[in-house]
Amino acid sequence: MVDAATGSNEPGRTSILARMHILIMTGLTIATLTDEQLASIQEAAGADAEVTVVNSPKEALPHAAETDILFGALNQEFFAAAPNLAWVHAIASGVDAMLFPAFRDSAIPLTSEKGLVGPHLADHAMALLLALTRQVGQAIKDGPRSWENRVQYRQVEVELSGMTMGIVGFGGTGKALAQRAAGFVYLVSVTGVTGARSALPSDLVDFVGRVRRATELPLAVGFGISNPEQVATVGELCEAAVVGSAVISTVEQAPPGQRVAALRRFAEVMTGRGREQDA
Repeated sequence: MVDAATGSNEPGRTSILARMHILIMTGLTIATLTDEQLASIQEAAGADAEVTVVNSPKEALPHAAETDILFGALNQEFFAAAPNLAWVHAIASGVDAMLFPAFRDSAIPLTSEKGLVGPHLADHAMALLLALTRQVGQAIKDGPRSWENRVQYRQVEVELSGMTMGIVGFGGTGKALAQRAAGFVYLVSVTGVTGARSALPSDLVDFVGRVRRATELPLAVGFGISNPEQVATVGELCEAAVVGSAVISTVEQAPPGQRVAALRRFAEVMTGRGREQDA
């Protein structure tokens, strides 16, 4: 924060900002800003705020002395020339290059852009997946001999059609991958190991809502679902409930000659059909 009298951004100071100066530095992830985006920033900052857009660290430096908020990449030269700096918002997921000692040890908050590079990383993930399944790595190692070995590659290649991809994590990259998928999205309801649980997580409705906004694919919830009440609750939110551990337990507990019947009965009870038949 900035001391009104001294203009220092040393830790422990307090600030009274007369007029907010926001400096936006475009870069690789945000090459340009639309008029609509600039208007939104201006509205959020207030009518008295001054918003300036530059395209490089060199262009940014002359504005350092008056900058209160930096939206972009921070370097040591700019930091040393910016006594009023109160907040840095990075336009990249990686901020390692900004954590030089003077900034790291200051009280100035650093935030980064969640989901900004999701589509880029999703495409990269798909490319890496294809590199694995199409034997690209082996072909690179084989170099000039790769053409001679094309038959061997084909014999071990994996066709993606009809297969299922598991996405662990549903941040910006996970959402972008889901948007490229076909089939359904499997939602892991809880973190940790699988197994029957007495109750569904309290944030399940919010979780399903976030995923629903990111994809039009059918949703299935699993991990810990073990009774008809949980299946019914999930059925009101999603297209499918995935039951694993409870199925395995049912099969293991049934005598060898009665496992199919026990599993059929289990499915009837879990879906509510068993109660209808009993009635």
